[in-house]
Amino acid sequence: MFKRSILILLLLSLAACKPPQDKTSANLNSSSSSIKAQIELAENPKLGPSVISIYVLDNNQALSGAKVEVTGDMSHAGMVPVISEALETEAGLYQTKDFEFTMAGDWILSVVVKTADGKKLNLEKKLSVAGK
Repeated sequence: MFKRSILILLLLSLAACKPPQDKTSANLNSSSSSIKAQIELAENPKLGPSVISIYVLDNNQALSGAKVEVTGDMSHAGMVPVISEALETEAGLYQTKDFEFTMAGDWILSVVVKTADGKKLNLEKKLSVAGK
C-alpha cells in the first residue's frame, strides 16, 4: 500500500511539472482528460528483450483492468513493428513481457491505453537503442 501511494504521488508530481509537449506522460488524444499515463524503461534501451512499464491513473487513482498495447517502430521505413501487450502487474502498473528491440537506432514507442468504460489514451516516447 505504501509503495502504491508513493507511486501515485510521484506520478502526480511528474504530471504537474512536465511541459505539455512531453508525450511520455500525458493525457494526449484521450476521450477523457481524467486518464494520465507514463512510459518507463527499467534500463537504457539496448538490443534484445526489454521490460517496458506503463503507469496509468484515472482521476488520480491507479487504474486497473485496462488494455494496454505497446508498439515499437524505428524512425525509418522498412522495419516490421514490434507489438506487445502490457499486462497488469499491480494496480495501475502494466508491463510488457515479450517486447524486444530488434535493431539499434532511433525508435518510437507508441502506447494505447483503453479502459473498460471506453476511455482511450495515446502517448509516445522517442528513444535511441544502443547496439551490443
